[in-house]
Amino acid sequence: MRWGIKHGDPSLDNIHVSDGNLLYFYDLDLAGPGWQVEDLAGALSTEFAEPFLDGYISQRPLAAVDRAALPWLRILGHIDNLKFHLIDKPAAMGTATLAAGWVDRGFEGLIKAAHDAGLDCAESAR
Repeated sequence: MRWGIKHGDPSLDNIHVSDGNLLYFYDLDLAGPGWQVEDLAGALSTEFAEPFLDGYISQRPLAAVDRAALPWLRILGHIDNLKFHLIDKPAAMGTATLAAGWVDRGFEGLIKAAHDAGLDCAESAR
């Protein structure tokens, strides 16, 4: 797997495409060293996961190890997000944020990511 600088939060609300088709990245507070393929994990949570991955690979091939790691990096991303919403954010902003729905959506995303990775844990989580 390739280690290097990653964005950390690539999403449509963190990029801008100029009239000249230049791509600008914003919101770099989570950028830093890491497995570069991890930036693709978030796209796998969408209904466009396969077309996105096919298009990406057509321009920049992925090593088999990177492709195999993607589902697991997606799971780890959900766990990290839950840690933020369950521990870090309440410590900084108070526990009122716990009722905002982020935690519930985080667990739902984690269950879906685990299911998509071939783990049958959805039934046991209920």
